[in-house]
Amino acid sequence: SQHYGVPFYRNQGKAALGALTGAYISRQMSPFVGSALKAIPVVGQIGGVAAMGLAAGASTYAVGRVFDTHFASGGTLLDFDAAKVKSVFTHEYEKGKAIVKPA
Repeated sequence: SQHYGVPFYRNQGKAALGALTGAYISRQMSPFVGSALKAIPVVGQIGGVAAMGLAAGASTYAVGRVFDTHFASGGTLLDFDAAKVKSVFTHEYEKGKAIVKPA
């Protein structure tokens, strides 16, 4: 928001971020968590950590792209509508997974 000169309000920022990522990330992480718990000790833990890192990187990328687009178009935290950008977030999340995927 600072880059675009958009005032940042901590409470609105938290609310916007939570609305944007909450349900999607928990839905994406549930298969990883379940498989990590059932897997062999150590190997399963390493796999779980890697999966969580992938999800964290992809979601960070997607959040950045969504807010960059929103602020660039003149939006603010006060007029952010997470429901309107869910599909954009999903698309950017998938792109983010490809970017942060280990070689």
